[in-house]
Amino acid sequence: MARYLIDTHIFLWAIDAPEQLRDGELRVLEDASIDIAVSVVSFWELSIKMSKGLLGLQSGKRKIPSDFFAAQAEKASFAILPVDAAETEYVRELPRIHGDPFDRLLIAQALTGNRYVITRDRIFSDYPGIRVFEP
Repeated sequence: MARYLIDTHIFLWAIDAPEQLRDGELRVLEDASIDIAVSVVSFWELSIKMSKGLLGLQSGKRKIPSDFFAAQAEKASFAILPVDAAETEYVRELPRIHGDPFDRLLIAQALTGNRYVITRDRIFSDYPGIRVFEP
């Protein structure tokens, strides 16, 4: 069975703006037989953006509970992927293609966990060995 890791923007759209998702992305995300994971890295990235006022939710939630992203992942039946030490250290082995530290860690998690990545970020495809889902 194929295993997938969703990028932060895909997770955000899935929980707050599903109209942004392409048909193929939606089909995979809604297929209960597919292992879909969202990383705690995405929760961290979104929380930082929210704390800086750089991210609002379309659904209009102004004050959200501290476990909002985890609850939304559970509601969508996405597994929550923790970060382990080996993944953080694997980041230093990656070529310096992507400058975003969140994305670099997601790439490391996908590579070490043998997962496809669902993303619209074209830079991911530049990494050797990465498998990007193409709807």
